[in-house]
Amino acid sequence: MYVDDLLVGCQTEAEVDAIWEEIRNTWEISGSKKATEYLGMSIERDRVNRTLKLGQFKYCGDLPKRFELVGTAKTPATTDVLSSSPEDDLCNQREFQSIVGAIAFPTLCTRPDATFAVNNVAQFAANPKMRHLHAAQRIARYLGSTSDLGLVFGPGENIEIISDSEFATADPLTRRSVGAWVVRMGERGTATGWSTKRQTLVATSSTEAETYALAEAIREAIWQEKLLKDLQVKLDGPIVVREDNTATIQLATSVGSHGRTKHFDMRIKFIRNRIERGDVVVTYIPTSNNVADALTKPLGLSLLAKFRAAIGIL
Repeated sequence: MYVDDLLVGCQTEAEVDAIWEEIRNTWEISGSKKATEYLGMSIERDRVNRTLKLGQFKYCGDLPKRFELVGTAKTPATTDVLSSSPEDDLCNQREFQSIVGAIAFPTLCTRPDATFAVNNVAQFAANPKMRHLHAAQRIARYLGSTSDLGLVFGPGENIEIISDSEFATADPLTRRSVGAWVVRMGERGTATGWSTKRQTLVATSSTEAETYALAEAIREAIWQEKLLKDLQVKLDGPIVVREDNTATIQLATSVGSHGRTKHFDMRIKFIRNRIERGDVVVTYIPTSNNVADALTKPLGLSLLAKFRAAIGIL
């Protein structure tokens, strides 16, 4: 017996009916044309206000009980840098990896507000210490405490990608910078995609780190444009990629080479090429409005609330 999940999306109900009928003639299926849950995500529609909310309310709410945790957490992490020391007490590796796997799932689907924190603890999966276990447990309590939150989408087809990178502070051991991007869509600017990732190379300047992050954001923009084309969504022009480092923007839009940047010249040339082809437009965004910044470092309560509102987590 083979079982799989299927979600049908069309512009008209008649198209949905036709697809359902064709599938039903081939396979035995069960379900409803009105989607209320998919792959563990709840789907809530508000036809009056034209919104759709995706959340993992039950899954997140069950996390503290699942791992026998008590108490709540208002943020997924403290603002301190999470590190490791040979003197730290070891924890049960299987327990740690089980929690990390459980808290990672929501950050891939509906909870980008915990993405950096999960990414931060996951790096210690091979040799976790008690401080890392406590950090993972805090994330589970945070997700449980805020299980009613989800991504709220509204009308509109406008899209932008925001890029950012911190410089050599998130990982004191290797000094690899953390780059991030967020895709925002619609009138609400709700996040439809996000990433936070330690860069594979050690950047020697903030401009270099931001350039690596911008190149990754543009790669995502190219894929998003192809996806929207497949979905028959017509864009008014190239996707806008926003960046808060003026030196990086200058490198990306100017002609010529510089001695201090020749070691990452290929990334610069890639960005320029995509701009010249008309695939993307790179514009400046003030750091205070750069939502991708929240995916490169832990946030306090007020900044976390601002970040959640800016990307449609309500």
